[in-house]
Amino acid sequence: MKEDIDNDVAKDDDLLRKKISELFGDKATLGEETVGSGGYDFAPLNICGVLVCIKSDHGAVRVLGGKDAENVETHPEQREQYCIVHVNKNQSCAILGGSKYRCIYS
Repeated sequence: MKEDIDNDVAKDDDLLRKKISELFGDKATLGEETVGSGGYDFAPLNICGVLVCIKSDHGAVRVLGGKDAENVETHPEQREQYCIVHVNKNQSCAILGGSKYRCIYS
C-alpha cells in the first residue's frame, strides 16, 4: 500500500514521526535519509515501511512479494513529492538506482 505524504510533514521530523506513529504504532522508528547506491539493493528486513522522495535521482523503490506489491519510480524532474510505502512481514523492499528514502522500522 502506498500513501502520499504532504511535503511539510515529510520535511519536519516531528510531524513525520507523529504520522509514522499513526500509521505503524508508537514503537515505529524513522531511519536516516539514505540514497541508493546506483545499483539494485535491498532494504533491511526489519522495516515496516519506507518514506520515498519521488524527486530524487533516477530509480525506484519496489515492494516485492504478496498481493500488495508496489513500484514507486523516482526521477529528478518529478515535482517535489513524498509517499510512504508499507512493507508487510512477507515482503521485501528493493532500492534501485539513486532513489532517496528513509526506512521505517517496526
